[in-house]
Amino acid sequence: DLGEVGILTVGSTENDQVNTDFFGDIPSDCSSDFLIVVTNSDEADELSVAGFGRENVDLSAPGEGIYSTDLDNAYRTYGGTSYAAPHVSGAIGLLYSLPESTFCDNARLSPVESILDLKRYILDGTTPLPSLQDKTVTGGRLDLINTVDMVTSTTDYQIPFSIYPNPVKDQISIDADVASGTEIRIFDALGKLIYNIRAETSITTINTSRWPRGTYYITLNQGDDIGVEKLVKL
Repeated sequence: DLGEVGILTVGSTENDQVNTDFFGDIPSDCSSDFLIVVTNSDEADELSVAGFGRENVDLSAPGEGIYSTDLDNAYRTYGGTSYAAPHVSGAIGLLYSLPESTFCDNARLSPVESILDLKRYILDGTTPLPSLQDKTVTGGRLDLINTVDMVTSTTDYQIPFSIYPNPVKDQISIDADVASGTEIRIFDALGKLIYNIRAETSITTINTSRWPRGTYYITLNQGDDIGVEKLVKL
């Protein structure tokens, strides 16, 4: 499954107002925790002519009156679930780009957990719609403002720290205002733990001269709090 390497898939349900829980649909009925299935809602937040399913269709997104290109250098409006699903894909891209987001770094360390967190933020952030109650898993429409608020609020639990020099050749110093005994873990680009130590002072020095060139991820763990930074070895 792509989710096992940190990839969240978005799929559109069918363009026919039928219950996919009973009549079936691909990808709506695919059993994957790493899939978000999207139906189509219109400008009035009503379910359009699109599939639904309390068990298999997760949420709706706007999919009517979507402008796109046409022949002869013209534009026209389109509609359908194939125009709703890209809104969710775009939302995922935006969440990854937020400065508060740690999905990219966390996906290398624990891809399954991080991608499930991302899916949860999107589904939990939906705006409930009467027309979608008992017709989708969430009963709501994509609401990017709610989801962004949820993601940015998690920054209170991050441990700030700095690494220098970065990029590095022979030796790094990790500077963090943390309590003694904070665990420092270093992972390579494949998520393999290569170094583990307990910090005893605010500055920890580590010899990197024998490390292969590449990208590494340094985490600080203190109780439920965690900090993540990327390191480049020259």
